[in-house]
Amino acid sequence: CGIKETDVEFSWDNIYAYNKAIVDKTANRYFFVWDPVPLQICGVNELHSHAPRHPDHPELGIREYHLRSPIIVHVVEKDLNTAMEVGKVRLKDLGNVEFRSGKALYQGNDLSVLKEGYRIIHWVPDNCMPATVIMPTGERKDGFVENIPKDEEGKVVQFERFGFVKIEKAAPKLLAYFTH
Repeated sequence: CGIKETDVEFSWDNIYAYNKAIVDKTANRYFFVWDPVPLQICGVNELHSHAPRHPDHPELGIREYHLRSPIIVHVVEKDLNTAMEVGKVRLKDLGNVEFRSGKALYQGNDLSVLKEGYRIIHWVPDNCMPATVIMPTGERKDGFVENIPKDEEGKVVQFERFGFVKIEKAAPKLLAYFTH
């Protein structure tokens, strides 16, 4: 009788999946770009972008941007390199871009191009916030994030296509900790 030593199998993946199911319901969405590079979009004088703060809760509002010429956004360097090799890309919630002679040319906002092999990448506007995300290993991911309101401090949000993070400090430079 009593307590005995036994081998216990523990899976962080199971914990992450369970935690994601909990926080996904309430975590607002934002774009975060690490290892950022600027991308100037030619062929258009202004663009408008809007995306829900949370896809299942329209009452939480939208993230909205009005970009004017020169239109400069920041993207992940690796994403841009891949997009330039393929020759085309979709900037999520903004529009389609083709690369010709080293220039990014706006090609409209038609979603049917996704059937033509346009890969979707995320971006942030030129007037975004600097950000650092601390990973569980201690590694730092430096980049830019959409302007996040101060009332998100202490909350878990989702950086789309990156993961969930807890916002430690929102401004003037965002500091967040990767949760999963």
